[in-house]
Amino acid sequence: MPTSANDRYAWGEFQGRYPDIFSFHLGLAHTLAGRIEAGRLEALRRMDIILAIGAEDPFLPNNQHLSGILRNKNIPHQLHLWEGHAHQGRYWRQMAGL
Repeated sequence: MPTSANDRYAWGEFQGRYPDIFSFHLGLAHTLAGRIEAGRLEALRRMDIILAIGAEDPFLPNNQHLSGILRNKNIPHQLHLWEGHAHQGRYWRQMAGL
């Protein structure tokens, strides 16, 4: 049984339904995996993209998948793995400094 709001994601409380922010990120990976207009691809390559996630976070596989897509498209980015779940405000404040 989930003990916190963060645990609800790991326990599948959304039962296949995702809040808008999840849909955005899932859609982003799907869009990037397909064909991208050259101008947009070059714009992405100029961005400073940093993905930060906990090594035990339930969303780690999604971040690794997105990192792989970015790598395959030669889009520079960084994937930072933090210890533990790292799905809490104190970690986010540290990550924001990246």
